[in-house]
Amino acid sequence: MSNIWAAVIGAGATVLVGLLAFARHLMGDPSDRRKAKCNRLTAELQSKCPHYEMVFPEGEMAMRPWFRTDYGTLMWYCTHCAMTLADASQVREWRQAAARSYLDKLETLGPKGVTKWYLKKIDVCQAMHEARKRSGCGSLQI
Repeated sequence: MSNIWAAVIGAGATVLVGLLAFARHLMGDPSDRRKAKCNRLTAELQSKCPHYEMVFPEGEMAMRPWFRTDYGTLMWYCTHCAMTLADASQVREWRQAAARSYLDKLETLGPKGVTKWYLKKIDVCQAMHEARKRSGCGSLQI
């Protein structure tokens, strides 16, 4: 009788180990999932980052871009989300597109509405930075 129970327990343990191995195979490596999550959060942050700040010199609204370049390189990067642009012409194109969208928003929302819209974008950007920190992605590589 004890041999039967030993065989049943052995078979059950074998099935359990097989199921765990199969589940691990389906779910993949945890470090790969974490990297994929960090990449997804970074891409989402870069798509929602405004890449500029609104400043009010002498009572007027102006945009100050967050794109910077290191000396001796052609790559431009956003200091807040690490999005990179290949050269200055892309930065110029981005500035023109941002100015057009800003003027469109100004026409539809008015000055106070644009300010609220911008502050909401900044809040979303900060929340996404916090989500990256909470998920253990670390700092953005600039």
